[in-house]
Amino acid sequence: MISETLELLQQTQERLVKANQQMPEMVSEELLNNIKVAIDVLTDQQPEAFEQAQDTIAQMAQYYPQLVPAIDRKLLWLLGGNCLHFLTDDEITDFQQADE
Repeated sequence: MISETLELLQQTQERLVKANQQMPEMVSEELLNNIKVAIDVLTDQQPEAFEQAQDTIAQMAQYYPQLVPAIDRKLLWLLGGNCLHFLTDDEITDFQQADE
């Protein structure tokens, strides 16, 4: 689960870097740095890794709603917690059924 979460987080980072290159005003350097930190903490498998990643992605979805399409829906599911608020009920049901 950690490797899949890490891979999806890295893909999100890549999408944001591309968006930043095309429209620098759309993606803040702070957000890019926070995602890098979340990836580093997850890579090191530090105890707070999932919480850090969850907070970063939830804040991104909340404060940068225009960037939500850059987030893979499965990443929201894997991180859980506040990230689940950004999934539809149908998506949650689908992920629950897939996990069973």
